[in-house]
Order: sequence, then structure tokens, then C-alpha cells
Amino acid sequence: MKKVLLGITLLVFVLGQSVCFANPIPNLVGTWTVASEGVALLKGNDAVKHGRANDTLDKEGRIKAIGSSAPDMKIVITEQKGRIFYGTKQTGKVAENFAGVIGYDNKTIHCVDEDGFNDGTYDSKNDRIDYFYKHANDNDSMVVVGTWTRVK
Repeated sequence: MKKVLLGITLLVFVLGQSVCFANPIPNLVGTWTVASEGVALLKGNDAVKHGRANDTLDKEGRIKAIGSSAPDMKIVITEQKGRIFYGTKQTGKVAENFAGVIGYDNKTIHCVDEDGFNDGTYDSKNDRIDYFYKHANDNDSMVVVGTWTRVK
């Protein structure tokens, strides 16, 4: 009987410890800098229409842009309620609203903006999010890989 009670006590202790050390939902509110690279396939061949007057055309007569994000791009997460958060993606020229959720593992991040999708992984040790962004609209299709790093 003592062994059973000792076993139950040990089991309760171990389970209690795992609950105490479970990862809480991370707080993502704040400003994040963005470093990324990606490619955009522009639909059509009017470089001026796409704001890319200096870009060259590919062999099919379409504009293909490969590069990094705007140096002033930032993510500003303004509100979070549990796993749901809201914010804006900003550069010196534009701002776009987005919304996101944090997965049940407290690491995966999924976002939508006005025309695209963002999937990433939160690294709590380094306070950063590694992400992939994809969108397709009337003017272009784009895929990007990058990192958000919180401004301290």
C-alpha cells in the first residue's frame, strides 16, 4: 500500500511540474523589424504600372523582381487577445492591416493580410519569428522568406 501511495504521489508531483513549466501563450504585441528576400512575378509587361520602371523584362516579356524587403519595413502588432492578434505591416510608402493566430503549440503563427498569407514559427529564446509570406492578386504573385525581430 505504501508503494502505491508513493507511486501516486510521485505521479501527481511529476504531472504538476509539467503543468507549471508549460509554455504560456507568447505576447507578440510590439514593433518588429523585418529582414526578408523573395520573388514577385508581375502580371503583364508594363513596368511603369507596377512601379518598376527600371526593371528589365524576362524572356517572356514579363517583369520578374527578386530582392529583399524594403529597408524600412516593420510589423506593428497593436492588440492581442489570447491567441488572436492584429496589426499593420508598414513601410515608408504603404501600410497594410493584418490579423493572426498563435497555434496550440505556442510557436506556430498564421496571418492573413488584405491579399496574402503568412506562416511562421515563433522562437521565444531569440524573440523572433521566422516566416513565409505568399500572395497573388491582379498585379503580381509573390513568395517571401524572412525573419521578424522584436525591437527592444
